[in-house]
Amino acid sequence: MDFGGQIDGDGRVGDVSCLRCGYSLYLQPVRGKCPECGRSVHDSLQGHYLQYAPPWWVLRLSLGLALIAVGTAIVVLFSLAILVPNSHPAPPFLGVFPFAGVVIGAIGVLLFSMREPNAVARSRWAVFARVALLAWVLMGALEARQHSILNVEYYVRAILFPSVAHLIAGFTVVVATIARLRQLLQRIPRPRLLRYATAVQVAIIGLGGARLAFDVVLARMRVTGAGSSGWALLGNAMGMLPWLLLIALAALMIAAMFFVLLIMGLAALDRVLRSSPEEAVSA
Repeated sequence: MDFGGQIDGDGRVGDVSCLRCGYSLYLQPVRGKCPECGRSVHDSLQGHYLQYAPPWWVLRLSLGLALIAVGTAIVVLFSLAILVPNSHPAPPFLGVFPFAGVVIGAIGVLLFSMREPNAVARSRWAVFARVALLAWVLMGALEARQHSILNVEYYVRAILFPSVAHLIAGFTVVVATIARLRQLLQRIPRPRLLRYATAVQVAIIGLGGARLAFDVVLARMRVTGAGSSGWALLGNAMGMLPWLLLIALAALMIAAMFFVLLIMGLAALDRVLRSSPEEAVSA
């Protein structure tokens, strides 16, 4: 069986850790055992691939990705709805939809960042995703003191004029989730999908930097008296309107790329569940 370049010409293992104890198996023979705990080296080589992971765990990963995709779609559609000019004010109860999207997406992140059974340590990106998610939820709760979390005004302000800390936490959740997905794609493996995931991750980091720069400019305008509120700032900064529209357009494009990535990741995990280990690894 091909173990993805983990074995040299003499049949010795490269940079692989024992699944049971985490001991380095570097230069151990394929048919040997771990010097520390005695587990088969071959088992640890197989464990590198998701095809040999517990099916129930892979199924939870798939469910987590599906929930993140559904939550993303709901929030993006709501964002489009509030950004389209409309002469009629949005009904307050419309906030139920983005609230549902946020809750669904948060549950998805928790499922997708579950620790792998028998793993020596939890993935650092999974930990980052959970910590950033907790910070994002707490900051959102603090910002909701002026409006009910089910009120549409809260989400309009949160989408158009989020605090810098809230924005950073939200982008960190997305970037960490993609990084975790990239880790899993390396274990299927799917090189093309992995490259696409990397491109989406870089694009989101770039968008986050652009949005933070825009918010810094708005904050400086507030200090210099250009406006007292987010809406006044936007109205008095017509010269920045093209940049805001450009950032909004880029955000929608990258959100679409992120959604496509989630769907493709779902398809890859589904293939893992439906294929035998030998078929999936050789595909």
